[in-house]
Amino acid sequence: MDTKRYLSPKQEDKYGSFPEISSSTNDRNSIVVPPAVTPTHLRRCALYGSVIVATTALLLLVSSSFEELGSGGIIASEAGRIDQAQLNSEHELVKEILSEDLSSTSDVQNKRNAGGHGAGIEMFTGDSNSTTQAVSLKGIRWGIAGLGRISHEFAVALHVTGMHLESVAAGGLPNRARRATQFAATFGVKNAYNSYQQLAEDPKVDIVYIGATNNLHKEIALLMFKHKKHVLCEKPTAQNAEEVEEMIEAAAKAGKFFATNFWNSAFPAVRYTRSAIREGRLGRIIQISGDMGFQAVPNYQERWLSAKLGGGSTMDMGCYLLQFLVMLTEESLMQQEVAGTTDSKQMRPFGSFASQTKHLINANSTKGVLVDNEIELLAAFGQNDPKTNVDIDSAIIVKYKGVTGRFASSLIRPSRFSVDILGEYGMIRIEAPANCPTTAILMSYKDARTTTFEPFPCCVQPVAAEETFSQALPAYPERFLPQQYPRGTGFAYIIEAVAECLRAGCLQLPDVPQRVALKVQKAVDEVRHRLNATVL
Repeated sequence: MDTKRYLSPKQEDKYGSFPEISSSTNDRNSIVVPPAVTPTHLRRCALYGSVIVATTALLLLVSSSFEELGSGGIIASEAGRIDQAQLNSEHELVKEILSEDLSSTSDVQNKRNAGGHGAGIEMFTGDSNSTTQAVSLKGIRWGIAGLGRISHEFAVALHVTGMHLESVAAGGLPNRARRATQFAATFGVKNAYNSYQQLAEDPKVDIVYIGATNNLHKEIALLMFKHKKHVLCEKPTAQNAEEVEEMIEAAAKAGKFFATNFWNSAFPAVRYTRSAIREGRLGRIIQISGDMGFQAVPNYQERWLSAKLGGGSTMDMGCYLLQFLVMLTEESLMQQEVAGTTDSKQMRPFGSFASQTKHLINANSTKGVLVDNEIELLAAFGQNDPKTNVDIDSAIIVKYKGVTGRFASSLIRPSRFSVDILGEYGMIRIEAPANCPTTAILMSYKDARTTTFEPFPCCVQPVAAEETFSQALPAYPERFLPQQYPRGTGFAYIIEAVAECLRAGCLQLPDVPQRVALKVQKAVDEVRHRLNATVL
């Protein structure tokens, strides 16, 4: 039985391990859990790999330094003499590296950086007074800006993961002082601020989660970067692509981590889907489709129907679908790279920090953001709210790197809320709600191009395998009930991903690179323009 791990051991301790289930063809109940490729594992592989290479080189040098004499006698040649002191030094270094905890001290981080394992991703290094040093040695200290329903669930997830919530701030509400005090009391938070400025100036906060309304994302992010804070910003990233570019450039100039909270990317069911695509189990991806719609309460003070607050179905749900398109298409392209259909040297290991350099803005540059292929909008249909002119129902056809996306989003009707990925000889359905799923179902079929089988009617294709992947959410602590947002403890997955990223010293979240957030926002803007909806 070949059992594969998907969460890291630390995550399994918190969220539970996956069941050990055997896999076989034509087994409709089997699950293949893809291997865990967390940043921690990759750092270890890179470091151990460099040690192995160095050791091998030394052994080769030793073997090349001897000449045979008679029946097995040897003598060291002059050309191949080895400096014994150097050999001892290298041996001690190997022992030191292999015995150290790779996730603890900053000097180990410097060794990793010196090894160049993270080529193509910006890394930050810290001196004894830097934020990086505090993150590495004392743990990550979170702050929350904006204390609405989503922020409540994010705070619950911080509690579930054992992360430290240092400070909270409510800066955009008339009763912000009382709101901040109540929120802090609920979660046992030390500092409750009634302005975002106070949060930004708090020296004990390392990273700020922005859960405020969309219209405030840029303003708060720029404030936090100014005060040398890392930022995880709720989706959509901002009101428009120009704001996103400004945020990315400010983060780069400050040398701070910045990512958009597309939490769907970190759910185990989505990671399973990504890995199945990467392994080529569906063949080349041809189409991705999805519909995310619900009936929003007709309250114009809420963000959904407010143009000022950045409302509309595309901003709220359509962005998820577009992000799915980019993320899953790129997994498919990586599978093709493995198969040799593209330049394998440009591969980005799944879940790693080794993103392609051309897609990333240099940490010391503020000249703009490089973006490769954009999402092409082929058609858009829908309707806008008669009062605020935000889009309330939309259907779009898009294309990205050869993959067609057929998506719909709505604030006036329900939907299945699932996402289907259709390949040449297989498909996966990410079950509802696909933005925070616990289940994915894979169906693979016999490939008619390589398999001989008896003729079937045109609408039937022989099934090769059917699998259902399911992973329950972390339990919701009763003390924080009532729950204020569906499946809120699922934020734990993205929180853990961000934490590992910060500990490793990266400035972007590998699962959601800044270039992806930017191109998604550009496509969101284009859809709204095509529908003549309000774009601020």
